[in-house]
Amino acid sequence: MSKKGKIIFIVAALLIIGAIVVGVILGLRKIPTVSNEAPSSFPTSSSQTQTSGANGNTSTTSSQVQTLNTSGESSSPELKRLTLLTKGPAMGYWIVSPQILGESTSSASVLQSAVFYMGSNGDVIRIQPDGKEVIVSHFGEAPLRVIQSASGARVVVEFASGSFALYDVSRSAFEFLPQGTVSAAFSPDGTMLAYLTPNASGKQELFIRDLTTTKKTITKTLSLFIDDVKLSWPTATRIYLIPPQASNFIGDVWYFDIGTKTVSLFTSGTGIGALFSSVSSTALIFHNENNSSIAAYIKNTKTGSSTPLTLSTLLSKCAFLFDNSDVVCAIPQVKSKTTRVQLPDDYNTMALFTSDSLLLLSAAKGYASHDIFTSLQAPFDAKDIRARAQQVFFIDRLTDALYLFDMRGL
Repeated sequence: MSKKGKIIFIVAALLIIGAIVVGVILGLRKIPTVSNEAPSSFPTSSSQTQTSGANGNTSTTSSQVQTLNTSGESSSPELKRLTLLTKGPAMGYWIVSPQILGESTSSASVLQSAVFYMGSNGDVIRIQPDGKEVIVSHFGEAPLRVIQSASGARVVVEFASGSFALYDVSRSAFEFLPQGTVSAAFSPDGTMLAYLTPNASGKQELFIRDLTTTKKTITKTLSLFIDDVKLSWPTATRIYLIPPQASNFIGDVWYFDIGTKTVSLFTSGTGIGALFSSVSSTALIFHNENNSSIAAYIKNTKTGSSTPLTLSTLLSKCAFLFDNSDVVCAIPQVKSKTTRVQLPDDYNTMALFTSDSLLLLSAAKGYASHDIFTSLQAPFDAKDIRARAQQVFFIDRLTDALYLFDMRGL
């Protein structure tokens, strides 16, 4: 082979190798992965803009949705009641009774509660009545969720590192809970905190701390072998231990009686889950009928009597109001997945997204339900619902934006 031929052969070989490398890289980029992006099938309109959350999810928000510093010139009566509160992603939030802060609010005010949220960088941000945001504290870790007392005076924040910290709104101060804490709950009046931590033998120990004194009065009340439970303390005498929900998991909800120091079974079932009112002896129970169908009912925690509900939603999309026994639920109207659905598993693993309406279940009417927001002009996938003073707050799971829906006058 001539020298010129060798050069041509070498150049050709290099080009072929380069093409193979580029092909491999492009091929790797095309390997399918699980996506958390919002489905493209959600209804949109020409007046909508796309927004992106801290977790990479995207969604559309109608330009008719008002913010706190706009006049809300919406053509839809429903959209006039919906307010976008945050400028950035809210990784967790809580609502505080104005009296706790020594403040008052008028009926004309859009916000009937003081609102705080945590950003993805650990900032604690207060939303002012005029819509301005003020950073009041900083922790320096990414929060996963916020557990609030009924009044909002104190919260416990679970962070991505696995640590738990108690935050006092009046002092704007964080304090770590003991290392290894796996769950926490406030007493109904917010003066006590219960939390679970493992001991050296592998048992979970339940501690109760008095928050009214600076002496850190802590009492160990219970030690038992139990895995992965969430605490709920809705009444003065009962602390509930609630298992995680899964479609094929038969779970038990137990309660610890503080007075008698005994543990008793409250309810059990496949995919069992429970929410409790902090102002009445009422629980909202969900359980799986099959992989894709969930049943719900109201249960009296004193008498054990129950009332079946016709609800096509998830427990994580419901909440009792802080100041009465009504329930608010987000009801999926559009789903990103309609076949081979496993509930609540697909939703919890971000394999399913929804576009929701809002439903109110009135305690005074025997938990008869009626829609309070049905418009799909501003689609959202509601989570972390909280409500007080006839106002419903929720985070849109698609964008991490915090919204307020005002029920006053409905």
